[in-house]
Amino acid sequence: MRRKDGFFRLKMSLKWIAFLSGLFISMIVLAFAGSPLLIGTGSDFVQLGTKSWSIIGPHLVLFSCVAVVLTLVCVKKIKRPLAYTAIGLSFIALISSTWITGSIGKTIEGDDGLENPFTTFVPTSTKPIEPDRTEMYQGADGQELEALVYEPATRTEEDAPVMMYIHGGGWISGEPANWGSNARWYAERGWVVVSVEYELATEENATWNKAPEDVACGLAWTKKNASEWGGDEEQLVVIGESSGGNLAVNLAWSAALDEEPSECAIYGTAPEPQAVVASYPVINPSYTYENGNEMQGLNPQEFTEAYIGGTPNEHPDRIAAIDSSEYASPSAPPTLILEAEKDDIVPVKGVSEAAEEAQEQGVDLTRKTFPYSHHGFDSYPGSLGNVASKSVVVNYLENLGLSPG
Repeated sequence: MRRKDGFFRLKMSLKWIAFLSGLFISMIVLAFAGSPLLIGTGSDFVQLGTKSWSIIGPHLVLFSCVAVVLTLVCVKKIKRPLAYTAIGLSFIALISSTWITGSIGKTIEGDDGLENPFTTFVPTSTKPIEPDRTEMYQGADGQELEALVYEPATRTEEDAPVMMYIHGGGWISGEPANWGSNARWYAERGWVVVSVEYELATEENATWNKAPEDVACGLAWTKKNASEWGGDEEQLVVIGESSGGNLAVNLAWSAALDEEPSECAIYGTAPEPQAVVASYPVINPSYTYENGNEMQGLNPQEFTEAYIGGTPNEHPDRIAAIDSSEYASPSAPPTLILEAEKDDIVPVKGVSEAAEEAQEQGVDLTRKTFPYSHHGFDSYPGSLGNVASKSVVVNYLENLGLSPG
C-alpha cells in the first residue's frame, strides 16, 4: 500500500513539475512577444526581447509547442481554473510566436528562400572566418588600412561581381572581420567580397572628414585590383550597416555627383558603384542623435559627438556634411535600404523620413522593412533575420543584373 502511495505521489509531483514548466515557458514567450510593444523605452530587456525574435524566433515557436503539450497532458490532474488559465496562456504564446516568427520569415525572397528554413534552428559557428587574402591600402593622409578579400569558391569564364563592405559600430568601433561569415557566404555563391577598414573616431580624434575619404580610397583601390581576384570592376556594389551604412550611402551618392565627388588623396576620385545596400543606416544623423536610445554600450549621442568632434549645435556644418540627404540626386545609383521596424538606436522613423526625402529628390531607392526586428537583426550567422536579409539582398542584386552568372 505504501509503495502505491509513493508511486502516486511521485506521479503527481512529475505532473506538477511538467505543468509548471509549461506555464513558465508560456510566460517567458509571452514576455518576449510583448517586448516589441514597449520598444522605445530604452529598456535593456525590451531591446533584447525584440532583437531575439530574428535570432531565436523558430526556437520560441518550438518552446511554445512544448508548453501546449505539457499543459494539456497535465490538465486532468490540476485544478480547473489554474489548468484552463495555463492552457490559454500556452496557446496564446504559440499563436503569438508563430505570428511574429512567420512575419519575419515572410520577408525571405527567392524561389526557395535561399536556404532550408529549418537550418535556422541550428546555430552557426561565430568563430572568425579567415579571408583568402589580407591586403593593405592607403587611406586619408596615406595611412595603411586593412582590406580582407574573400574570393569566389570557383572561378568561371565571366568575372565575378564585387561587393565592398563597410562595417558599423557607431564610427567608433568595429573591424573588417566582423562580416566574415556573410562575406564567405557571398563568396561561396560567386561574389568577390572586400571588407575595408577605416579610421575610427575617438574623443580626441573626430573622423567625420577622414573616414569618408578612407572608404573612398578603399573603393578606388578595390576597382583597381578587382581583376586580380577574379572580379569585374564594372560591377561594383557597396554594402554597409548602421554607421557603415551611412558611409556606404554617402560614398555611393556623392560619387555620382559631378560637383562633389568622393575624393581620395592617394587613388583619386572614387568610382560610382552600380548599386548600394545599407542596413539600418544612420542616414539621418540629426534624428538619430536626438531620438536614439543606447544599446549594448553604443549611445547615439556619444558616438555622434565623437565622430563630428562635438554636439550638432557646435558643429552644424559637420552634421550636415554626414547627412545623406546632402548627396541625394537622380544620378545616385540604385539603392536598397533594409529597415528594422522596431529599431530604437537608429530609429526607423528617421531612416524612413530620410529615405522618402531621397525618393522625392529622384533617387532610385527601394526600402525593405523587417517586422518585429531590431538594430542588428541580421548580425547572427544563420539566424532567421540573417537568412531573410541575405535573401532580400541577393534578390535585389539579381534584378539589377549584379549577381554571379
